[in-house]
Amino acid sequence: MRPRVLLLALLLALPAAAEPVLLDRVVAVFTTATDGTQQVITLSDLEREVRLALVVRAGPEAAEGEPPAELWAAALDWLLSEHLILDEAEQLDIAQVDAAEIQREVEALVQRFGSEAAFEDFLRRHDIGRAEVLRVARRRLVVGRYIESRIRLAGAVTDSEVASAYAQRKDQLGGMAFEEAKPLIRAQLEKERREDLVANLVRSLRSRAGVRILHRFED
Repeated sequence: MRPRVLLLALLLALPAAAEPVLLDRVVAVFTTATDGTQQVITLSDLEREVRLALVVRAGPEAAEGEPPAELWAAALDWLLSEHLILDEAEQLDIAQVDAAEIQREVEALVQRFGSEAAFEDFLRRHDIGRAEVLRVARRRLVVGRYIESRIRLAGAVTDSEVASAYAQRKDQLGGMAFEEAKPLIRAQLEKERREDLVANLVRSLRSRAGVRILHRFED
């Protein structure tokens, strides 16, 4: 979901001298390149993102209960990355996705639950609006498409790169012949290229966005 420009209801004012109750917490702040607006990500934003991601990766059961502690820091890091990449795509006017594509993403999510009723029940339990699900689906489609476009611009892994990597990694391949190892090596090189490209892109975007992490998650 898109982080709120203004954080609503961080503190609930109670009558008279009663202590205020902390309802939410800002965990990260960044500035968009599109219009210079400062955006925030709250703990509740992050929790909803974590639960939706767990549904996609491991099924509805994995998204119930307290999310694993080790996921929080990684989820915040990637959520920031997705928002910055989305902003870059929108700035370059290449963030168009069809409503039908977004709906297919949502339908795939619903199928993980087995029924629309089970999906709606999940959303109610975890205070996730249907509009938020649509925003998440759109963002992930745009981010994925933008990354793929950058990978295409970087060019495909060449046969000479595969041969060079085979020579360097031959000892790790257990004597596998070159022709047999080629698909494996090519897949490894493509994965490494993708990871390097995304890491470099995110590093550049974060340096311009003035990202500040306000809460450190510990395992």
